Amino acid sequence: MTKDCEGSEERFVKITGHLKARILRKDGSIEKRDLGKNTITDAAIAFLVNDWYDASKELTNMNYHAWGTGACAEPVTCGTSALVNEGSETRVAGVKSKPTAPQLRTVATITCAGSGKTIKEWGVFDQQAVGGTAWSLRCFASAPITVGVGDSIEFTYTVTFTCVQG
Repeated sequence: MTKDCEGSEERFVKITGHLKARILRKDGSIEKRDLGKNTITDAAIAFLVNDWYDASKELTNMNYHAWGTGACAEPVTCGTSALVNEGSETRVAGVKSKPTAPQLRTVATITCAGSGKTIKEWGVFDQQAVGGTAWSLRCFASAPITVGVGDSIEFTYTVTFTCVQG
């Protein structure tokens, strides 16, 4: 077991994000996808620290879902701060919940407008307008989701905080 300089057991927090999707077709059919673990960005970690330190930051704002069509790399690196090619649809505020004590969840549905798209990436941000801080990003270019006008994707993002004793 790892000890700190005073001989106490060392503990740290592990933060993991997981993304699921339900594709809601205009014809009423539904497809489910487990999009897996995703990257919590370096910017998100800095935002979390700044939220503790600086009252002008608000972690509760990390709730705006966006999708993208860019040629993203799997897995997304920690230093990535935006989607490669964010969709033209407005970011959607999720419905937040706390399924268990160490978990936070946000669920949002984005509807395809204008023309069909091949969705390859997703992110959750601290503001509705393009830009801001990306909390988490996920690239699924190897298994993209094709949507037509009127189709939607309901994204369910769960972040889990786990105490790890080393």
